Amino acid sequence: NEIRQKGCLVNCFGHRRDFYEEPSSSLWLDAYAHLPQSTVMGLTRMGMVHIYHNEPDAELRMQIHDSIVVSLPADAECIAGFVSRLQPIMCQTMSYRGREFSLGLDSKIGLSKNKKHMMKVFPDQEVCREALEAIENGKA
Repeated sequence: NEIRQKGCLVNCFGHRRDFYEEPSSSLWLDAYAHLPQSTVMGLTRMGMVHIYHNEPDAELRMQIHDSIVVSLPADAECIAGFVSRLQPIMCQTMSYRGREFSLGLDSKIGLSKNKKHMMKVFPDQEVCREALEAIENGKA
């Protein structure tokens, strides 16, 4: 309806996307995907900006879809602190059309990008310490 009336969609961050093509199934698929994809990308971008400006121990490596890859020292306190500072940014409460919502955050560590050999971590030093030990012992 918004597309028919205004020819655009605006996500919860206020980013506008104009749709110029005639109504078609392709247009509706693009429009349907725009809001969740642009919202996740907005959060990812905010996380990257935070890391770049506020996390001296973290080295940004790459962004892949909705993932941010960083290098951190293999230190449980450092990793737990990093996750605890990033979580409020990535899981912040947002509002769209009067409805509030938030998205979750999965934080994983590993020696490579191979997801089979990664361990999930939380802002808890003990969990991070156990994950580091599992990775070092080849049990990840």
